[in-house]
Amino acid sequence: MSSSDWSPKSGTPGGWENSATGCWVQVTNGSLTPDQADLTAGDRAASISFIEKSLGSPIDPASFVDVPFATADLTMYTEDQDIADAVLVYTDSEGLSGFFQARVFADLAEGAMVMGFCPDQTSVDTLIAEDLPAFYRIGLVAGTD
Repeated sequence: MSSSDWSPKSGTPGGWENSATGCWVQVTNGSLTPDQADLTAGDRAASISFIEKSLGSPIDPASFVDVPFATADLTMYTEDQDIADAVLVYTDSEGLSGFFQARVFADLAEGAMVMGFCPDQTSVDTLIAEDLPAFYRIGLVAGTD
């Protein structure tokens, strides 16, 4: 798949769809409130909480996988700095296979989440491995006062 296969998803802010595969993704990012994520228990727990609160129901913590948001093409960073740890959980909804991937910086009350759905799990795996790294990055820039 190429990035040219993706187009904005009508009626979905931050959404993209791929007419060739039937997959779609939606990206959400920005400041978070305690209503959106539990920001008191560290980044990983806050990331899980962000997904759970977005779905409106708890998810078994054992269902989550630790994954990176890769930024390897940003050559100004060293190898140790080119990923942001995130959590990912797979889901099925209305006959589609999907996933939610999130990263929250709890101390900053900032986070990002991407969700995606496809007609089958193989397409989801391809979406995560090939398409997401091509057009989605998380960056954190530390400022000085």
